[in-house]
Amino acid sequence: MAAAIWANVVTLGKDRWLLPGVETARQAEALDYPAVVAALTGIDVDVIIDAGRIPAPVRHDALWATADVALVAMRSTLPAVHAADAAAAVAREALGDSASDLRSVIVGPGRPYSERDIQAAMSDIAPVAGVLAWDPTAAGALVDALPAPRQMASTPLMRSATKLATSLAQQEELAQDTSAAASRAAPCGAAVPPPGQREHAAATPRHSSYAPAAATARPGGAS
Repeated sequence: MAAAIWANVVTLGKDRWLLPGVETARQAEALDYPAVVAALTGIDVDVIIDAGRIPAPVRHDALWATADVALVAMRSTLPAVHAADAAAAVAREALGDSASDLRSVIVGPGRPYSERDIQAAMSDIAPVAGVLAWDPTAAGALVDALPAPRQMASTPLMRSATKLATSLAQQEELAQDTSAAASRAAPCGAAVPPPGQREHAAATPRHSSYAPAAATARPGGAS
């Protein structure tokens, strides 16, 4: 499977590749998703997957259920947030004990609802991890191969994507440091609660019509 993956990637630049997805539902049904995950786990690169809609016509949660971070993307409209909430509920069920790794991203905050409004709506199911700018020109260049702006890297979309990626990496590094510290502090033989349960254990009781979940994985991690 790993050989098949490398045989079909498109080189985008130094240490950056694109693996095109399938084109039809029949092709999607024929894919061995666990085998794809196993192959990606053994590839020593960070992996980002655009998993499309959740729930999908063909169940593909094996692709992202073991990711370090799963993101539900939504626009800032009421129907979009409602759909993202429903998609996040499905994703949480598939993620199980890793549900704390589920977050959301707003595409175009303030159109019309603010990041603060959406954070309040999504905080219990998929906390907002960041935003992507509403930038049809740059998005059209990436999605539909339309003419790209002269300074593509300086467009609002790319600047916000860079900021989001940096923030996610920092959040993941902090989570790993916290996990390592908790493991060192635990008495010999004591069980350390998994991420997402630690806060609960330590504390006293106290929507897009298009909502893709992009799963990311660090080297050696599956997505």
